Amino acid sequence: MTTITKVKSASPMGEYKPTEIDAIKAEVDFRLLQVSPYVIRWKSGKTERVNKRQLDKLKKDYTWVTDF
Repeated sequence: MTTITKVKSASPMGEYKPTEIDAIKAEVDFRLLQVSPYVIRWKSGKTERVNKRQLDKLKKDYTWVTDF
C-alpha cells in the first residue's frame, strides 16, 4: 500500500502574479508571435502577417520581443 503525504498546498486558482517578462512584453512596440509565416502583434492589439524583409525593417525601427 502507498502512503501519500501532503507537504505543500497549491497556489489558489486565479491568483496570477505578473512577472518581469510580462512587464517587458507590455512595454515593447510589437511582439513576434510566430515564425514561418511571421506573425506580429502590435501594442494596440492589431495582429499582422509580415515577410522576413518587413520584419527585419520593423526590428530596426521599433522595440520588440518574442512571445513564444
